Amino acid sequence: MPLIPVTCVTVACDVCPLKYEPEDYSVHFEDADQAREMVRDCGWLITTEGRVICDADDAEHRQAVDDLLPAPPESQVPGQLALGESRPDEGR
Repeated sequence: MPLIPVTCVTVACDVCPLKYEPEDYSVHFEDADQAREMVRDCGWLITTEGRVICDADDAEHRQAVDDLLPAPPESQVPGQLALGESRPDEGR
């Protein structure tokens, strides 16, 4: 029987060294699309840039997800006073 090399795809988290291995066995996918679909179904996040973040719930993983979010909107509109701030003409 000849040895035939086969290329397959595995998935690992970009935040920690965890590989996607349910039930303690290695999963080998035929292509990247199949791998993405499987890990998304299991709660892993795949960004538009291709980063993979597993479903671990710790500070490092939460920060990685938070870094993907847009900056919070400016909460003060032009001309609005900040809390505790008074108008310059009110002190007269």
